[in-house]
Amino acid sequence: MDKLIELKKETNNKFLNLYRAYYETQNGKTRFYEFASRKDENNCVINNPNNKPDAVRILPYYKKGKDIFVVFIKEFRSPLNKYIYGLPAGLVDDGEKPIDTGVREIYEEIGGKVLNIEKVIDCAYSDAGLTDESLTCFNAEVELSGLQHLEKNEDIKLKIVKLEDLLDFVENNEFCLPSALQAQAFYFRNINTK
Repeated sequence: MDKLIELKKETNNKFLNLYRAYYETQNGKTRFYEFASRKDENNCVINNPNNKPDAVRILPYYKKGKDIFVVFIKEFRSPLNKYIYGLPAGLVDDGEKPIDTGVREIYEEIGGKVLNIEKVIDCAYSDAGLTDESLTCFNAEVELSGLQHLEKNEDIKLKIVKLEDLLDFVENNEFCLPSALQAQAFYFRNINTK
């Protein structure tokens, strides 16, 4: 088993930093790996494997009669220099429970009131080859008010998709992969239970 021997912080930014981890391999050689983290050196998953999730992602839906509708967001993503579809998400604030973050993000990003919320993934890593960021995922039945509560720098548009059209919509639009996968799982879980 590889053993961590040193962790060096390569950058000193406010929200995201690059780290270099040095390992001793099973055969005694030293190798390194670079990764990004929102945390400081003492709280990276490498040094603190039992930490809380960094963020949440929520699939909001509502029912109208026998029909189910999923609410997606379309948001500009700077690393891609374009708008893509996804699900409401946000960082867990210090002292905040992930479920409370989910309720807050639904209120802010889609102007929704959570009627029922279910945790579907407790804590999973968003891209283990790139970052130690972890997510808790929820599905939430919501009631839409029609009024978003966005931060000054947020530009989020809503897209409502009927459950029956969900797979086609995901397949034919650009998505954040975890959001697309969560939407597909929601589809298969609900398509035959209506």
